Amino acid sequence: MLDDQIYRRMTAPKWSNIPALRSPDPSLGSVLGDIESHMPAGHRYRASRMVTWAHETTHGLNARIRNQYLVRGQSTNACYVLEDRAMVLVEPTKINLNTVAAIVPLSLRGMSYDLYLIRQQQYWLYQPLYVLDEWSAYANGVETAISFDGGDGSFSDVLQLLEFMTYGMVLAYGVETNYTSGIDNFRLFIMWMVERTITLFKKSRKFPALVDRRQDNYLDNLRTAMDADWLRTFVSSTLGDIWFRKWIMGENWNIFNFGD
Repeated sequence: MLDDQIYRRMTAPKWSNIPALRSPDPSLGSVLGDIESHMPAGHRYRASRMVTWAHETTHGLNARIRNQYLVRGQSTNACYVLEDRAMVLVEPTKINLNTVAAIVPLSLRGMSYDLYLIRQQQYWLYQPLYVLDEWSAYANGVETAISFDGGDGSFSDVLQLLEFMTYGMVLAYGVETNYTSGIDNFRLFIMWMVERTITLFKKSRKFPALVDRRQDNYLDNLRTAMDADWLRTFVSSTLGDIWFRKWIMGENWNIFNFGD
C-alpha cells in the first residue's frame, strides 16, 4: 500500500521536458496555443472545433514525442500535459489492450468504450498505454474548452474524460499485477491525471454546455456499483485510502479549491 503520509510528501511525477518549437499564437488561448506551439507549422492534426483541434494535436504531439524517446527493443508511449511537460513510459509486455478492455466493469463501459477499447485493438492491441494517450487528449481538450469559457465544448467531452479516468485506473490494475518496471512514476502519473480530471470536471460545472446528468451518473457508478468494488479496493489499497476518499469518492469536495 502507498502510505498516505508518504503520498502527501510526494512531488509531481518525473516529467520529460518538451520545449516549444515556435512561439504560441495568442489568438488560440493559453491551452491550445501551448499545444500548437509544440508542433511544426502546417501539421495535419487540426480541426475547426477548438476542442477537437486540441485533442487531435495532442495525439500528433504524443506521436512525435514517442518517436523522439524510442527505447531500443522496447515500445514507448507518451502523454503531453501542457507547460512543456510529457510523461514517457515503456509499454508493458505482459498485458495488452484486450486485457484492459475485458476487465472494465460493465457499469463503467461508457460511450467511449466500444470505439477506443474494442475497435482500436486493431491498431493498438500491444500498446495498452494507448489508454493514457487518449486520456491526455481528452484532458487537453476539456481544458481548452474551459479556457474559452466553455467555448465549443460539449458535455460529452467531459463525460469521456471521466470515462478515461476509469479506464486509466483499470489499466493501472493490469500494470500493477503484470508488470513492475518504472511502476513508481507510473503510479504518480495515474494519480496526477485523476487529480487533473476531477479538477477539470469541477471547473466545467460553471459552463452549462459542458454539464449533463450523465456525468454524475457515471461517477455514481464508479463509487457505488457492485461490479466496480474490486476496482475501488485496488485504488484504495494501492494509491492510498485518504487520497482515494478525496479524489474518487468525493469526500469533502466542498472544502477543496478546484479552481472554481
